[in-house]
Amino acid sequence: MEASQTLGARARAAAGSAGVAAWIVLALGVTGGVLLVVAEFSLIFQVDTLTSGTCEELRNAAVADTCRAKGLEQHSSALILLGIFAIAMALGAARGASVPAAVALVVVGLVVVGIALFIDLPKTKADGLLEPFYEQGRASAGTGFYLELVGAGLCLAAGAIRIFALRRT
Repeated sequence: MEASQTLGARARAAAGSAGVAAWIVLALGVTGGVLLVVAEFSLIFQVDTLTSGTCEELRNAAVADTCRAKGLEQHSSALILLGIFAIAMALGAARGASVPAAVALVVVGLVVVGIALFIDLPKTKADGLLEPFYEQGRASAGTGFYLELVGAGLCLAAGAIRIFALRRT
């Protein structure tokens, strides 16, 4: 009789921890997806020059287009699609304890990290980006760059938590 009671207690404890993990996965995944969507509308990088100041002060249209960029200009709505997909996968991973949905969250996180590191990061560190027109241009990361990294990290964490929580149970 004691063995069956012990097994029942273990099953209830595992179900309770799985429920907590589901809520954590849902919160992290949805927040990560929302941050990815917001990042697409935010400033990814901006170039300031010593000779003329900020992008708003530049009059040359060719230079103004390259001295600051929002996510939409950099990624052509990719982060919006990835963010919506991440939200859907977070709902699936949390509600149905779906391993494929959890793996999809990890893949979304890795894809966004790749976009951030290989496409956006070089532009945030580029000195002399406006050099043919103005000397001493210095690039800096905008809010959108950090939002996409945090969103990717949250998607990775949500997927990893769900995968490891399912392996435990």
